Amino acid sequence: MKLILPSDDITLSSDSLLVIAKDISRSTKVFTNVSISSSDNQFFYPSSVTVRLKAASDKLLSIKQKDIQVQLDYTNEDNGIVPLKVSLPPDFELIDFTPRFVILKR
Repeated sequence: MKLILPSDDITLSSDSLLVIAKDISRSTKVFTNVSISSSDNQFFYPSSVTVRLKAASDKLLSIKQKDIQVQLDYTNEDNGIVPLKVSLPPDFELIDFTPRFVILKR
């Protein structure tokens, strides 16, 4: 009997069958109290955010809070309310973050 192999993840010989299962599971992880960085020593409130991200399960084990960058987006400031932008390492997907804005203290 001749078998048709559906993918390269399966190999067949006369005495064995090898199936390679790839872990493609993705999970989410939540980081709280992620500091917001500001290069101009501006005072604002709040000073931290909660970030929820998604990635392959093995990658989530390696990411640290310091790998997440949250910065003020002054290009869209509106009367002292400044939106935030979040930067993540490659292979991580931003699901949500809160708050999305800070208030400048003048």
